[in-house]
Amino acid sequence: MKKILFAVGVSLISQFAIAQVYQCKVGGSLLFQDKPCTGSKEQADAIRKKQNDYKSAQAAREQREAEWAARKEPKIGMTKTEAYKSSWGYPDKENVTTSVNGTSEQWVYRVRPGLTKYLYFKNDILTTIQDF
Repeated sequence: MKKILFAVGVSLISQFAIAQVYQCKVGGSLLFQDKPCTGSKEQADAIRKKQNDYKSAQAAREQREAEWAARKEPKIGMTKTEAYKSSWGYPDKENVTTSVNGTSEQWVYRVRPGLTKYLYFKNDILTTIQDF
């Protein structure tokens, strides 16, 4: 038991030892802190990295929005994969019926209370759109 406690203690101490410590001179005094000193190259680099991360995230969001805006409405003859990628996206519910004549599917989209849209597929091809 003592060996386990010793190992846990050593692991905790080693985690603290890994932390970065910055020495900063402020008003003639030497300060130690866990963040880069004000006006230092490290601080400028950290700010630049955050700005680049923000710009990358913003560009990714704009790209997703553009891709979403470019989506097409479901059209008769689409495959199921194309319908998934349409402006309607994934359905709230999929009802599948299999018979000797093949597979039929009904996709249900609950847009809002009182408004439901449907896509009907026969053997994975969109055959009917019911949009009220």
